[in-house]
Amino acid sequence: MSCITTGYNVTCDNQKAPGGISEIYIIDSQDIDTIDYTTTLGTVTSLTLDGASAGWQEVQFKRQSASYTETANGVAPDTVWEQIIALTISKRNVDLRNFIQSLAGCGCGVAVYWVETTGERWISGFLPNQEFLLNENVGTSGALLTDPNQETIGLQAFSSEKAFKVDAAVTIP
Repeated sequence: MSCITTGYNVTCDNQKAPGGISEIYIIDSQDIDTIDYTTTLGTVTSLTLDGASAGWQEVQFKRQSASYTETANGVAPDTVWEQIIALTISKRNVDLRNFIQSLAGCGCGVAVYWVETTGERWISGFLPNQEFLLNENVGTSGALLTDPNQETIGLQAFSSEKAFKVDAAVTIP
């Protein structure tokens, strides 16, 4: 059986696309009860949360500061994707401190759902032992009035699958 079953066509619609993420939501990965996905199509078609779940939590961030990076490591068929969500949140305060501290204490990891500036919706971190964990945090007060007062957060996962596109029928959050 052939590994390659489709090519990729470049059209006028996918020649240029704006970068960035417009929305990010996270949830404790253990709070996802069921998720239906198709590896061959790369899509999530349904998702149900545990009844006791706190639900998806929105993470607001500084405009044009959030990005997703996915890098393949290893040689096929043992490829693993390193996935990183990076974002910056302005104005350090106790609520932000507590949010970051909760990420640092979340040893079971989180699933992340994000909307890219193109409108495409993606999810990752829901597969067992492939959740996102806090891997970087830099908080700075700045020195001058013109310096940023902010926290930079990095979430990292290692996954056997690339991120999945969320089907239009799936409602998150």
